[in-house]
Amino acid sequence: MGHETDDYPFSSEIATQLGNTLTNFEDEKYKNERLMLTERLMKKMSDNYVHYDASLFQNVMYVLTESQQWKEVATLLKELIQTEKVTPTSKTISYLKSNLVFSFENSVRLEVQEAIQEFERKFLIGKSR
Repeated sequence: MGHETDDYPFSSEIATQLGNTLTNFEDEKYKNERLMLTERLMKKMSDNYVHYDASLFQNVMYVLTESQQWKEVATLLKELIQTEKVTPTSKTISYLKSNLVFSFENSVRLEVQEAIQEFERKFLIGKSR
C-alpha cells in the first residue's frame, strides 16, 4: 500500500487481493501487523472512495473482530451506511452478531448492535440473501 502511480492506481481489485492476503497471517505473532495493515487498507479505501466487495468486507470485519476492535467495526459500518460503497452479505453480518458476545464494554457493544441493525435495514432486509 505504498505510493499510487498512474500505472497501478489503487482499486477495488487491488484492495480485495490485499484483504485476501491478510487472512493468510493467522499466527499469533502476526496479529498486530495484520491489524495495522488492515487499518491502513481501510484508510486507503476511505481516502480513495473505493468500493468494498463482499470478500474484502468479510476479511476486514474478520480481522477487526478477531482483534477485538469493536469501536472500529461500528465506525466502519456507519461509514459504509453513509457512502454505500459496499457489497455486504448476510454471512458477514451473522459473523459479527455471533462474535459480539466477546465485546465486553457495554456502551461499545450497544453501538455495534445499533450499527449492525441499521446496516441490515439498509442493505439486507427484504433483499435476497
